[in-house]
Amino acid sequence: NLRPLSEIRGPSPIKEFSTGQVLCMEFMEGERLKNWIEKNPSLKQRQWLADLVLDLYLHEFLEMGLVQTDPNFGNFLVKNDAELVVLDFGACKEYSLEFRQTYKQVLRATMAQDSQKIISIAESFGLLDPRESDETKQVFLHMMDVVIAPFRVAGPFPFTDESYNHDTRDATLALLKAYKHTPPPKNLVFLHRKLGGVFQLLKRLDVSVDLSKVWVRMVKE
Repeated sequence: NLRPLSEIRGPSPIKEFSTGQVLCMEFMEGERLKNWIEKNPSLKQRQWLADLVLDLYLHEFLEMGLVQTDPNFGNFLVKNDAELVVLDFGACKEYSLEFRQTYKQVLRATMAQDSQKIISIAESFGLLDPRESDETKQVFLHMMDVVIAPFRVAGPFPFTDESYNHDTRDATLALLKAYKHTPPPKNLVFLHRKLGGVFQLLKRLDVSVDLSKVWVRMVKE
């Protein structure tokens, strides 16, 4: 699945040493992401890595429908300032084509601030039980609005702004508490956890990124 991304690699399984209970994979060399950042790489290098991380997220969700939802920095290595190595796939979640298409519809409706359409799509897809109160529906609308806030910024988004991660976490927790009839939308929670982790990494890289092109890729048919 990662082969189309020439600068991103994951460990290959070694089948002759693997069983139904043991997965043996090749050893991957590289520098821990935290150590790489602490070496104060140039802005060009940091921007290169930021672009790779965003490409990986979009490829995972849009193309593969298989997302590594643990944004732990320990799951990445940088090899020779030329490759991003991805490790640890124990938290992967699959996203069906139907889910991805519906999520795009919700994103487009959120950007258009079409509250009625957002609620309608969310209810039809099981993200929001129709029996939920108007107050809970407003909490859901607020969470979606918070999630796409960086994509509304004209020009580069300053990832050094810590408020986004705090706002996303608080909005998600508020929604989970507000639900009375809706099962916790694990797919949505884990996806937003991943997105929050990506943005946290971009914050650590101290870069600003124009997300308009990312938005186009996220919501295209």
